[in-house]
Amino acid sequence: WAFHGWPARAVMSHHLAYRRYTLPLRTPVRTAHGVLAERTGLIVRLDDAAGRVGYGEAAPLPGFGRETAEADEAVCRALGDTVDAERLAGIPAELGCLRHALEEAARSGPKVPVHTYLPVAALLPAGRGAFAKVDGLVDAGFRTFKWKVGVTDAADELAMLDDLLARLPEGAKLRLDANGAWDRRTAERWLGRCAGYPVEHVEQPIAADARGVEDLLLGLAGDYPTLVALDESLAGSGDLERWVQAGWPGVYVVKPSLTADLDAALA
Repeated sequence: WAFHGWPARAVMSHHLAYRRYTLPLRTPVRTAHGVLAERTGLIVRLDDAAGRVGYGEAAPLPGFGRETAEADEAVCRALGDTVDAERLAGIPAELGCLRHALEEAARSGPKVPVHTYLPVAALLPAGRGAFAKVDGLVDAGFRTFKWKVGVTDAADELAMLDDLLARLPEGAKLRLDANGAWDRRTAERWLGRCAGYPVEHVEQPIAADARGVEDLLLGLAGDYPTLVALDESLAGSGDLERWVQAGWPGVYVVKPSLTADLDAALA
């Protein structure tokens, strides 16, 4: 590895090609941020004189930082047809999706599998829509579920929580994702209710840009037994290091495609 995290292969020059896409989601995702009905991004390709070809994808998520597909496309256009490690390393840190995509494209050769199987969580629709989906997902073999909350009235969602948990098989876990929708009092109500329930963690109960958010989240994480997870709070360059230094005791939700230098972040 060299050149600020770029693979050694990136020392040589590469031909850069890219293509913009917009694809509708089969089922729109409803969160506290609104309804996400499509994903847009770029597919990037790097090939070198030895004939090695690599691909990467940059698909910024609305609400996570200030990166956009338009900004990524503008940078690729400015880079031109031929790039090297020095030019790639000069891409702004806030364009983490694009940096990650190009880093992946610069890695040549087959990937070595670390695990033959990794358990994953099934995403449940917000509100009562979760009841229509959960039984089929249980039958498909899922045992960890993620439910979007903070979308409708908190009292209504709290009433649904018991019914939803009752439909899960023994040993199953539920993750709650508020996407920063709650104030402190609402977050305390939820965390108090979740104590003793099979709730694995509660993601981002307080908005990442709320006043005093660091003290609020650290206070919630220290006052309740249910784990609190950071999600939107890890959207920008340096966020992960800042929370590590603050002594965050909960979960870090790391989105690899939004992290410019994943190896450095994990280290």
